[in-house]
Amino acid sequence: MNVNFGSNIGRRLLALVLSVALVLAVLPAFPVAVAEDKVPANGAEDGALRLTDDADLKSVRVVVPAFMKDWAPLEGDVQINSWADEQMPTYSADDMNGLCEIYKEQVLAHAAPFAVTVPFDVPLEVAMAEDQTELKAMIIGFRDEVMSRTTEYAQRHTGVPNEGDYIKYQTGTRSYGISVDSRVSVIGDTATFSITMKFNVEYFTTLEQEQAVTEKLGEVMPELELDGKSRYEKIKTIHDWIVNHNEYDHVHVGDETYRTQYTAYGALIDQTSVCQGYAVLFYRMCLEAGIDVRVMAGIATTSSESGRHSWNIVRIDGKYYYVDTTWDDPTNESTGQGVLRWTYFLIGSNKMSQDHDGDPEFKTDEFADAYLISETDYERSYYDDYSDDSPSLVKASLSLGAQFGMNVFLKLPEIAGCDYADSYVEFFFNFGEEPAEIDRFDPDDRSQDGRLYKFTVHVSSIQMADAIAVEFHYFVDSTECVVAPDAFTVENYLDSPELAGNTSEELYNLVDAIRNYGYQAQLYLSEYAKTPWVLGDEGDHRPMREPYNTFGDGYDQEYFTPFMPEIWEQAEDVEGLSISLTLDTDTAINIFVKTESGYSGDISAFDSSTGIPYEAVQVSDGRYKITIPGIAAHQLADPHDVLISTDKGATMIGNVSALSFVYLSMEDGKPAKDVACALYEYYSAACRYQGFLAYQG
Repeated sequence: MNVNFGSNIGRRLLALVLSVALVLAVLPAFPVAVAEDKVPANGAEDGALRLTDDADLKSVRVVVPAFMKDWAPLEGDVQINSWADEQMPTYSADDMNGLCEIYKEQVLAHAAPFAVTVPFDVPLEVAMAEDQTELKAMIIGFRDEVMSRTTEYAQRHTGVPNEGDYIKYQTGTRSYGISVDSRVSVIGDTATFSITMKFNVEYFTTLEQEQAVTEKLGEVMPELELDGKSRYEKIKTIHDWIVNHNEYDHVHVGDETYRTQYTAYGALIDQTSVCQGYAVLFYRMCLEAGIDVRVMAGIATTSSESGRHSWNIVRIDGKYYYVDTTWDDPTNESTGQGVLRWTYFLIGSNKMSQDHDGDPEFKTDEFADAYLISETDYERSYYDDYSDDSPSLVKASLSLGAQFGMNVFLKLPEIAGCDYADSYVEFFFNFGEEPAEIDRFDPDDRSQDGRLYKFTVHVSSIQMADAIAVEFHYFVDSTECVVAPDAFTVENYLDSPELAGNTSEELYNLVDAIRNYGYQAQLYLSEYAKTPWVLGDEGDHRPMREPYNTFGDGYDQEYFTPFMPEIWEQAEDVEGLSISLTLDTDTAINIFVKTESGYSGDISAFDSSTGIPYEAVQVSDGRYKITIPGIAAHQLADPHDVLISTDKGATMIGNVSALSFVYLSMEDGKPAKDVACALYEYYSAACRYQGFLAYQG
């Protein structure tokens, strides 16, 4: 219902409103966004209930942001104290969120002054109470909330170039006024006032100057040719451009009436500014390039003095680093000359803290959690030669562990709207239509320095010359994107400059041994495998080139006697034992058990030293296979003592290793002799290289 102020309730509410006049005479402010339901300006707001007389209304409180110096407003006290009486555009909002959006929109439009009307609900019993203490507290709380919420919302870091810190550091004094409409509505137990908050914001630039900044950046940013460059190169290009095109404004130092010195307009258009202009322009340009950045403020100390200063932090490779373009400016005050410096370019907190001390807002746990700042300086590497506009395949490596694999390391840059959580790599052999293997993104599977992400395809010995195509699938704003680097082969990787240029004899010998092992295994398996492979362009696999060394000559069976397996015990129902190797992506030892005719019992097996069980699989009538899987290159000589249990007792076969196959293959006439020797050389080279790495630390 509407309350008529001729009624008792109306008179009581009127008295109550008038009684809080001194508390609400003036309020302080900041920036925010948009509102469609505009209320026409009404001049002095006829029909509104003033909370105070004109004299009190002029005592508008002025708030100077904590990050600025404590200066007086440019307009002078008279104008500051009279602005609330002026005509101003007035907008309406449904609630606090709407008020904040309108505030930000008006600040972005450089509006001053302006007002926003918003309903304010209080319990009816509070509104009608003779003791107005609670009502006063609620209105004061609303005032304080408006001050803090509009400021926080307008200056919140959104990643939009002309918002966030750009608003924060290019606006100054804020003033606030308030009035309460004389009409009060009551619905049920709630009384609703209509409160009009008045805002007056000081802008360091005009709207026309901001438009000039936007137009100039539209020319400069394309000239920097940042597309296709790495994040490092983008940041460095922006840093260098600013310090080469802006000079420190020594002329206006101490002249607080010249606000342009603090702005991106000063740094970009006039090409002269103080530190705040450097930092705000760096902020704007980095965000234009899609790089996250913040403006910092605090105290900087030189050998002769300390004073207020501004600088930046910028994100690269998952961490933030400090950049101070002002202190990297090459211009010398006395000579006007200098050289471009990178002393304060991408440095860590250990170095920065020696002469820069951020304000308290940058020392909170909340800020530290949101912005992980590196303690150490950024170390440039060849990764930075790769683009940050899309994922890139940077390098590859071989895995000689339990499975032979080819690792590809991708640089996954930060892309707006991109979440790599659902990304994956498809590997295709010889450009087949179906992927041979899919490896999904694992945030913890990275290169040793943590800057690249690893994806692995497992390769058998016979596939070393096969083309491996890579397709990386990722999503930007739910749209699937695919990057397909050039295909490669394991054989070509072994011939790559990265390995050929390595001065380590141990690595050189290992690469040679891997190449020879693949060549010999390919020849052997293409002829003697249970299902032989066909080599050639039209066959199953591509043939490898013949290596320089084959290692086949000079070995005999006696040389491998230490690897001879021994049968220490044999149950009555076991008629024979034999050994083979699986030379696939996984090197595995196979022990075949032949049982007596008609055997139908169970067979179990385990390592007698470790107790590790092995799976026993029936492969035909009376024949079972026990597999010892996952043997890495340097473990090929590791012995295993296997206990096999059948119905009539235990069978023990000892000293079984992958190189037992080598011993057995050295008998005269065995076709596996060459591949067996190559396997031994592969093992020996892997051990020597592992020892070399251990020695190197």
